[in-house]
Amino acid sequence: MFSSYFKTFRSLFNEPRNVIDGFVHGDGERFMHPFKFLMIGLIIVLILNSALVDFSFEPTAQATAGVDEENEQLVEIAEWIEVSNVRLSTQFLPVSLMLLFIPMLALGGMIFLRNQTDGFYHNLMINAYAVAAAFPVLLILIPAWILLPAPLTDPFMNSTMPAVLIAGVVIWICNSYLRPDGIMEWIRLISSYATGYIFYIIISGFAAGVVGYLFFVVNRIMELSGS
Repeated sequence: MFSSYFKTFRSLFNEPRNVIDGFVHGDGERFMHPFKFLMIGLIIVLILNSALVDFSFEPTAQATAGVDEENEQLVEIAEWIEVSNVRLSTQFLPVSLMLLFIPMLALGGMIFLRNQTDGFYHNLMINAYAVAAAFPVLLILIPAWILLPAPLTDPFMNSTMPAVLIAGVVIWICNSYLRPDGIMEWIRLISSYATGYIFYIIISGFAAGVVGYLFFVVNRIMELSGS
């Protein structure tokens, strides 16, 4: 299994057409299925993240003395949403990338790369392999999160560093696959990625809000049932 994983990983950086077109056109037996390739990278990064990094932090939204109950609940909701947002962009970043980022990149590809790709499914497979290849690179974030003095709530820690690492790998593989010829094709490639990333920021923020609110509700129910 791991030999197939490393073979697929190497080929994506050298000849990504062999991997992606092989799977899209039904001749992908030599390389790992994109979902399996994603899951192996996701599990490895998730385990190492959780084992090596302390992701606990104090939310910036804190209730103060004298605040009425309604405003105190709003502050508590804001705290849960902040925790969800930071955890989704750090500890559970691979999950967020797989479930949200890949489909958003595929939408960006449908807008700007429609002359170079064959619809949503083709874009989805390109970006599934490209993002999965970025998972091992995310391990670089572990020593950064441990050693740098900035808190995890700092945008540099939970947004800028992951975005730069992922963009470098994904754009490299997409460039090798699409082989843009001329400045306009390069602009379309960069615009496709930028659009997908903007969509991802919007929908991941919404998802963090929903998850945070659900945690608040569950926590409040547990408190009431305990009392």
